[in-house]
Amino acid sequence: MEKEITCKKCKVKFTTNIITWTKELHFCTNDINDVRDWTETRHYRRYQYKKCQLCRNIGKALDFMNKEMFS
Repeated sequence: MEKEITCKKCKVKFTTNIITWTKELHFCTNDINDVRDWTETRHYRRYQYKKCQLCRNIGKALDFMNKEMFS
């Protein structure tokens, strides 16, 4: 599933994938007088990237230059 969003750094529109997953959680109460347990299924969604390709590449280049200069 793809969606068009804006880059959080440079505000350019780009297309990214939406990653979805479900997780089954088990809950129980901590009270000795009221002992219950139950399960809930939660659905999560997130974007694969929040920055555009150019901003990600610039960030990688700057990280590399900083590593070379200070090590």
